[in-house]
Amino acid sequence: MAAISVPTGLFAALDPVLLVTTIALVGTLLVGALVIAFVRRWQRRPLSLSPTASEQLAQFRSLYEKGQISEEEYRRLRAVLGVEIRRAIELPAVAKPPANPEAIQPPPEKPVAPREEPPPSTGTPPT
Repeated sequence: MAAISVPTGLFAALDPVLLVTTIALVGTLLVGALVIAFVRRWQRRPLSLSPTASEQLAQFRSLYEKGQISEEEYRRLRAVLGVEIRRAIELPAVAKPPANPEAIQPPPEKPVAPREEPPPSTGTPPT
């Protein structure tokens, strides 16, 4: 039976079989990590190719400036898209003014009690 010599000491890590196996394993792990990174990036890309609400508003603004849509149409579109833009950047919705401006009343004022003034001093100390 032939004896298999196993390198020992300083050159044990330079065994060609172990070295090739280790390089193949590291290479496979790196390729797998790259594949996972590309798949995650691909999954996170925007699904919709339609323009955002602010891009649509800019487009409608240019149409309004060219005279292709009326001011009334532009205001309606701006109101609808403004709500979507606020929702996208998480701003609170703008409160609509009441139909009757007289409905807003200031809070009632509290009656102010007159201050009591100390009696006038006579200049002599009390006895």
